[in-house]
Formats: sequence, structure tokens, C-alpha cells
Amino acid sequence: MASDEKKRWDPSQPAFIVDVLRVMVGMWIAICAIGAFRFHQGFGGLLAGGLLAIALYLAAIQAGRAVGQHQGSRALFWLLVQQIGIWVVMALLLAVVRVHAVAFVLGVSILPGAIILTLLWYLVQSRRMPS
Repeated sequence: MASDEKKRWDPSQPAFIVDVLRVMVGMWIAICAIGAFRFHQGFGGLLAGGLLAIALYLAAIQAGRAVGQHQGSRALFWLLVQQIGIWVVMALLLAVVRVHAVAFVLGVSILPGAIILTLLWYLVQSRRMPS
């Protein structure tokens, strides 16, 4: 039983991907809630940046699955088109819609932040397990 529990807190397991997504959504909700009360002019940037970060992460998950399943160049082509679309949306948000740039960067920063926080949580949990 200890071996199964120890394996659960291994970042190389598929559960890590889902846990990062959960942390990312939680961070996005938290920064949007804080931004709604403390940073009114940047709320749109926080909202859009967080959504973009989540979209980038989901595209990366999809790319990993396509490569893992050896689906070939057609699947990777559509994933590349999807990635380009996400970056075009980002450019439009910043240049045309003119969301607050600093808030946008803070919103997008949930992506690396969620990965780091999840890794730290996994480290703490794996050390709590008896050897």
C-alpha cells in the first residue's frame, strides 16, 4: 500500500497533469477574485491572461497525447494551427482590445506558477510517505 501511495505522488505519473490543471484553475479563480476587488482596471487582463494560460496548457496536453499515440503529421498540423490561433488571440487582446498588459502577464503567469506549486506539493506529499 505504501508503494501505491508513494507512486501517487510521483510527478511522472499521469495524475500530475490533471493536478496541475486543477491548481491552475484554482489560481485563475483566485487572481480574478482578487482582481475584481483590488485591481478593477486590470480585471479583463487577468481574466484573459488566465484563460489563455489554460488554453495553452490544454493544447500542450493534446500535443502530448498526439505524439504519445503516434497519430502522425496530420494531428500535429492541427495542433500547430491551434497553437497559432491561441497566439493570434493573444496579440488581438493586447493590440486591439487593449487589455491591461501587466494584468495580462500576471494572468498568464499562472501556467508556470501552477506547475511549480504542484511540484512543491508533490515533494511535500512524497516526503510524508513512510519509506
